[in-house]
Amino acid sequence: MSLFDRSYFSITNEEKKEWTDLVAEEKLKKIGLYRSYPKAVRHYLSLFPGNLLDAVDLIDKEAELNKKIQDFKDFISQNTIGERDILNFIKSNESYFIIGSLVKKGYLFGHHSLFIFPEFQLGTNYKADYLLVGKSSDGYHFIFIELEDIKGAISTTGGELGVVMRKGLLQIEKWDEWLEANFAHLLPIFEKAKGPNHEHMPREFVVFDKSRIHFALIGGRRTDFDVIRRLQRKQRERKISIFHYDNLVDNATAAVGSLTY
Repeated sequence: MSLFDRSYFSITNEEKKEWTDLVAEEKLKKIGLYRSYPKAVRHYLSLFPGNLLDAVDLIDKEAELNKKIQDFKDFISQNTIGERDILNFIKSNESYFIIGSLVKKGYLFGHHSLFIFPEFQLGTNYKADYLLVGKSSDGYHFIFIELEDIKGAISTTGGELGVVMRKGLLQIEKWDEWLEANFAHLLPIFEKAKGPNHEHMPREFVVFDKSRIHFALIGGRRTDFDVIRRLQRKQRERKISIFHYDNLVDNATAAVGSLTY
């Protein structure tokens, strides 16, 4: 389930020496130098080394990420692409930060650390397109994400959700029911992805807490949403956030150049 060709479950001797030297400097100068750690070390120290969305990249790779945003914007402007095409594009271009940027606006977590799990299996019957796991001062929260098509019946002229988005909401309702009954079944997946610097899983991954479970539905474009803002507010009360694909572009643009997601 790792996002990267390289395994970050171990580091080289050179990376370890550079890290050790920086830790000594931190103690001497009483300053934090985490952002200067080798990239491999930042992953290695994290809860899920193979799934970390490294916030340092938002500044260090600013030009590269902005190019990826523009490529994504051009891609979703085509008339023939569907949900699977978008999943494949993000994977092949290593543009997971675009999905991660959802936490930039409207969520109070993910700013301490953020992880992404593509095509996250929920038992044998369901699969979220993405799972975001974000940390804040009060621990970890989970966003299960469903992608729907860019085109199609996104909304009706009467201001209701169209068939495409209603299908997504129905899927999320099934996830919600499954999670309430089966959350403990996810623990082996998280254990397998856990890094060597963490002996035990945090409590949030072991004990089901519905207040930490969130859902996001993404479909359509900005123009489709002019008539359904009332429904967006209604779904937020159920902890379901509804986005269009232009929101991803906006949020990713806001995230790049920032210190955190």
